[in-house]
Amino acid sequence: MKVIIKNLPLSIQKQLPMSIRTYKTEYDLDELPPKEKELIRQYIESIKSIFYSSVYDISPNISKFADFETIPTIKELVLEYLKNYLYTLPGEYPFDPSFGCELKRHLQTKDTELRKTLVHNEIMNIVNILSADLGVAITVNGISISPTDNSSNVEYNCSISLTIESESAITIGVTGFQ
Repeated sequence: MKVIIKNLPLSIQKQLPMSIRTYKTEYDLDELPPKEKELIRQYIESIKSIFYSSVYDISPNISKFADFETIPTIKELVLEYLKNYLYTLPGEYPFDPSFGCELKRHLQTKDTELRKTLVHNEIMNIVNILSADLGVAITVNGISISPTDNSSNVEYNCSISLTIESESAITIGVTGFQ
């Protein structure tokens, strides 16, 4: 393990001999004398080992650190928020019963042109809200709806192609609407 002396706290640096502090700026921990090696090892073990460069939000999945997984980019944040909204039906959110997506109801509309319009409006509403709230440019490139017949029911797959902050197109797929 590499140790950069100037990155250590002053309280630790002052306990190191002057010869170690001035000879090199970076040491391999194993090449230090036993007393100094143990001092630095104790310091390293005492600091937290989880660092996030930037975190926009968390997702409800458990990470390897027994914590929630973080969402480190705006692109992932937009996709997570969009998926969560599309899977939330009105009345399911406990703090605001009017909040939710009517996508499932719109997909069951018999008239295909009306269905396309309703789905497009529903998706554009949430995209415009996300764009305004997060301050990012989100463009909807296309929306496709494909039914899958499972003998006893019909399941709809909805794919939405997005461009976020002029990045390449991203496709989000929402499945399982009956």
